[in-house]
Amino acid sequence: LGLGATSRSSKAVEAGGEGGGRRARRALSRSAMFYGTNVWDPVLIIAQIVTVQCLYYISLGGTLYVFVGSSSERHLSIAYLFDYAKLTTSTALGWKVIVSFLASSLLGALVLYFVIERTKKCLDFAVTCYGFHLVACALYAGFPLSLEWWITVGLSSACMTLVGESLCMKKEMRDIDLPSARPPRGNSKRQKLINFLKM
Repeated sequence: LGLGATSRSSKAVEAGGEGGGRRARRALSRSAMFYGTNVWDPVLIIAQIVTVQCLYYISLGGTLYVFVGSSSERHLSIAYLFDYAKLTTSTALGWKVIVSFLASSLLGALVLYFVIERTKKCLDFAVTCYGFHLVACALYAGFPLSLEWWITVGLSSACMTLVGESLCMKKEMRDIDLPSARPPRGNSKRQKLINFLKM
């Protein structure tokens, strides 16, 4: 399937002209993204891990500001990101922090959709993201001993993975638009106007 789409796209680039060539090249790159051979590229993988991790903390900081910072007299600090004791069900503030983590997992799914783009890689990158978060929390405030922290992080990672896989699967299931060799005649508004004036 991938080779067929690639060959059709290459023929369309040669015969479709400048405009068709651009469309065919986009279709070719898209077909190669989903059906091309998997090449081991450690630089790309490291760049994706760093990008996902940074965007995850940006999204987590944003949700903490929305749910905690805007409704609390306390100033936000880095402790809300890495101190496992902040995630507790005994206070209203702790519930807001938990909701912030769950909401950031949905934003993390969007990160997987735009950065990773492959369904089968979502689990790997989501687990890697929360694995690094576990290490960061352990270095900041000690190894997490709170049951609420483990449940929240487990649900967040599962939500990020499942929603990210669902979004990427819909992207992979889209039809690949391949421009035909001959541009269609009479379909543009300009051509319709010319045909109307010739009558």
